[in-house]
Amino acid sequence: MSLRRDLRRRVAVGIAALVVVAVAAHSIFLLSAFEQLEVALIDTVVGEELQRFIAHSRNAPWRTPEVSERMTAYLARDAASRAALPAYLRDLPPGLHEIRIGDREHHAAIRDEPEGRFYMLYDVSAHDEREQRFVMVLVAGTVATLLAAVALGYWAAGRLVRPVHELARRVQGLGAGQPATPLAHGFVDEDVKGLAAAFDGYFEKVAVFIRREQEFTANVSHELRTPLTSIGTSCELLLQEATLSDAGRRRVQAIGRAAERLTSAADSLLFLARGGEPPRMEEVCIRECVEDAAEPVRELLQGKGVAFEMNVHQTAVVCTDWHALYLVASNLLRNAASYTDRGAVRIDYGDGRLSFEDSGPGIGPEELPRIFDRHYRGDASAGRDGCGLGLAIVR
Repeated sequence: MSLRRDLRRRVAVGIAALVVVAVAAHSIFLLSAFEQLEVALIDTVVGEELQRFIAHSRNAPWRTPEVSERMTAYLARDAASRAALPAYLRDLPPGLHEIRIGDREHHAAIRDEPEGRFYMLYDVSAHDEREQRFVMVLVAGTVATLLAAVALGYWAAGRLVRPVHELARRVQGLGAGQPATPLAHGFVDEDVKGLAAAFDGYFEKVAVFIRREQEFTANVSHELRTPLTSIGTSCELLLQEATLSDAGRRRVQAIGRAAERLTSAADSLLFLARGGEPPRMEEVCIRECVEDAAEPVRELLQGKGVAFEMNVHQTAVVCTDWHALYLVASNLLRNAASYTDRGAVRIDYGDGRLSFEDSGPGIGPEELPRIFDRHYRGDASAGRDGCGLGLAIVR
């Protein structure tokens, strides 16, 4: 769900940002065009009024010309009349000018004619007020567009990411033992359909790999059973021979125990090969199972002078798969026996927890995150047997 929200939010923000940038650019363009058109219009009006003022001065110089209330006309016929002009006009050359008088902006048109220098001054404060109102309208429109874009973008993003969310839901629903239903089925959008098809191809490759691995493990387990059964049967027959010496009997018994341990290992391989199948749950005596797992390492511990302590009560049982418990215990005990050169290996059980403890070199804090990685061996593994699979199998 968080994936959907995050992607939907990103798409919505992207749509809103795109709309805002487009609207802002459009508004800036409109404002710039409005200003340019308004300046051109004002200059045209001032120029026309100046032309009317010049024509009136020539045709009816005795009559005061009619001009707009925001227009002010001047005529400087000589140096004395020019000196009487306002200071902001006195030194301006002929042409169009923008000047500020107080807090108001004015446009001035100046032209030299035979009768003298003509001036037309226009107060454009009304135009400035209209421009400010126009800017306010643009800002309000941009804000309204932003809000609408966010709402519309969030709604549109929900529809856009819905196929991705549906694909994520289907992928999360996959599990071991479920039928391989193609994820791409039912998607119309080509991009999502292509992504789903890529997932299908990947899952198919993984399924084939897991199936081959399980088949290989199961085949190894099956093929080991026949010779191990033959070895066990031969050992039983040999032990029935009356002429067998005591030393030979002990050797045959050792071979029989080794065959039993190999049979248990084959069963463990079969347990791993079952993968997602439910385990065969039964009441297992913890002490007996762990002692069977410890049998192969007892001689190694005795040869090193390492004590073996079993603090598990005979009546302690747990409902589990016997081979799973045996597999865990045998790997942990094999590691303990391999890495412990002095001290003791102790097994405790209490409050539902089975713990294995040894007095070996231990595991450094920097190595803890990787101890369950396949084929990983820490610094303490130098010069010792093993290939780094024990703890990966335990996990």
